[in-house]
Amino acid sequence: MIQRRHIHALQGLLKSSQSHIFKRTLNHPPELFYRVVSDVNAYHEFIPYCTRSFINKYDETTQTPVEGGLRVGWRHVEEEFVCNLHCEPHHLVIAESVTHSLFEHLYTKWTILPNARKNSCDMELELKYKFKSDFYNKMSSLFANSVSDLVIKAFDKRAAQLRRQEMRAKL
Repeated sequence: MIQRRHIHALQGLLKSSQSHIFKRTLNHPPELFYRVVSDVNAYHEFIPYCTRSFINKYDETTQTPVEGGLRVGWRHVEEEFVCNLHCEPHHLVIAESVTHSLFEHLYTKWTILPNARKNSCDMELELKYKFKSDFYNKMSSLFANSVSDLVIKAFDKRAAQLRRQEMRAKL
């Protein structure tokens, strides 16, 4: 009887939204890291499992993206979704899903702040989501931390790559 209650409680937790916050100090100027995060159009070039990335709309005044999406895939499973984007130059990128074939909801918030050390920034990624599929919710609960770490490392690596390119261009 106790075991059944435990399994039932676990099933209840898996049906609810998942929420994670990841914080890092990175060796990149905040402006550069913001550029990487806000350049959704290029995500397919460096994010694992992202097979397509696109921007549908830009803000006419600020030229920041306001709607974009991703196609993500692993093995024989591919899903595409679109998000509203809110960008505050040099420090904030928020994405909220508007298509709901994959997620009941998805909310990501990247906060990028200057660090006391020169050419470094403090990054926080807030991630809240719930898949429509119980299977995806169960899988993501098992792998959320490792996949998020992989994605953050991909952004870090991309920023380092762009920084090297910019330094070479100055020579």
